[in-house]
Amino acid sequence: MEIYKNDEDRANLLMLSTKELVKKVQDNNGLDIDTLIAHIQKELKIIPRYAKKIDIESLKPIIELTHDRDTISYQENILEFLKTLKEETLHNKKSQIAKDEENLASKY
Repeated sequence: MEIYKNDEDRANLLMLSTKELVKKVQDNNGLDIDTLIAHIQKELKIIPRYAKKIDIESLKPIIELTHDRDTISYQENILEFLKTLKEETLHNKKSQIAKDEENLASKY
């Protein structure tokens, strides 16, 4: 997983967390796509550097897994939303992201 280069543990943790969230959505277990999107927006407001982790190119192959036109359209809309959210966050919170990354680097 390229999101966490050279840190397989973090990459695996992200993958497991993502699978858990997807399963909750699929199982209708109190988490729907609207709630998930709201959580993403909230997290990016709190920690905007997470926007750098949104990799639209890595998400595109998911669309190829379905053949239903409505589902494909919905998934494309979600990817476009995430792309816009990422771009806006990176632009509007540039100084906060730089400061947060500097603080992280100084801790390690």
